[in-house]
Amino acid sequence: MIMALLACFVTLAWRDIAVEAYPDLGSVNVMITTQAGGLAAAEVEQQITTPLERQLASVPGLIDSRSSSTFGLSLITLIFRDGTDGYFARQRVTEQIAQANLPPNVTPALGPVTGPPARSTATRWVPAA
Repeated sequence: MIMALLACFVTLAWRDIAVEAYPDLGSVNVMITTQAGGLAAAEVEQQITTPLERQLASVPGLIDSRSSSTFGLSLITLIFRDGTDGYFARQRVTEQIAQANLPPNVTPALGPVTGPPARSTATRWVPAA
């Protein structure tokens, strides 16, 4: 009797289990790129990267941020807690960027959404007869 109930439970659970072709094993990352032509690396750090990092520190679910400032370019990568929705994180980052105090004519841009492929296809090779 117990075995029959267990078999029924396993059958029902097996039917409802989610299987993904390409499971997303990585953390949610949001990249922010800001171009500032004519500024030296130290000026980019002082006028763009640091103010953005300070403003973005309050984004919910943020666990780490990494940045790089070079001649005319600021790169910031934000890493979020597991389970954070990528689109939610991007929306919150966009809201915080809008509040940042940046020099005129400087517009930060979010990098592309990264993750597993949206779908997979299977093909079958059939030799010609």
